[in-house]
Amino acid sequence: MAKMKLEIVRNSKGYSIRQLVRMSGLSKSTIQKIERNKCSPSINTVEKLAQALEVCIYDLFDSEYK
Repeated sequence: MAKMKLEIVRNSKGYSIRQLVRMSGLSKSTIQKIERNKCSPSINTVEKLAQALEVCIYDLFDSEYK
């Protein structure tokens, strides 16, 4: 399974978790769980994150299969 690199992408864009919460409509706890790889987000959640961060979905994943 590919790990998400949400925290790396978020930090590279200069956004705080609070800002990403507002931009994505997701809860703070959901974002924190994803950043800590404590849950597997749905495709809908990944789409919201990608749109909020203005990146492609695959940019959120750290995978050898890119």
